[in-house]
Amino acid sequence: QNAIEATLISVAGFHNILYEGSPGCGKSMISKRAGYIMPPMSLEEILNNAKLDILNQKEPVFKPIRKFISPHQSSSKVSIIGGTTIGQIALANNGILFFDELPHFSKNILEALREPLEDKKIAISRVNAKVEYVADFLFVGAMNPCPCGNLLDESKECRCSDLEIQRYKNRLSEPFLDRIDINV
Repeated sequence: QNAIEATLISVAGFHNILYEGSPGCGKSMISKRAGYIMPPMSLEEILNNAKLDILNQKEPVFKPIRKFISPHQSSSKVSIIGGTTIGQIALANNGILFFDELPHFSKNILEALREPLEDKKIAISRVNAKVEYVADFLFVGAMNPCPCGNLLDESKECRCSDLEIQRYKNRLSEPFLDRIDINV
């Protein structure tokens, strides 16, 4: 119930949110459905997203439904941030960027997310130019409470030591967490 209420608040104000809970408690399910309770995109937002699709050599989509972009934790920094092509961050513009198993993403990807979370844009330096894309997305992260995932589970016993739990949580820096508005 708390997660649903937090999601409604997150979506209503475009507040970045981080879910923490045991495997199977519904973190990913709620995240995937958040786009359906967001307001539809305006005509300007639809056209801006279509431009990005064209630049990324994809068929443009002219629908008011917001995108749900969910890169895998093994994705490269270039595919998420951008480089020779438009990254997942820019493609998530006006939609949701979902990082499942957040602490498993590389530290350099998480730290590179700080600028777009703060400034709502991403700057890509290329050989001959610097390109800037709008990156105004709702960031949604999901993580387990510990490496084994059972710390908050009432029916399973956690196998993690305090040190392992601390190392797991320390993968997310304070400056990164400062850009997350809601933790549930």
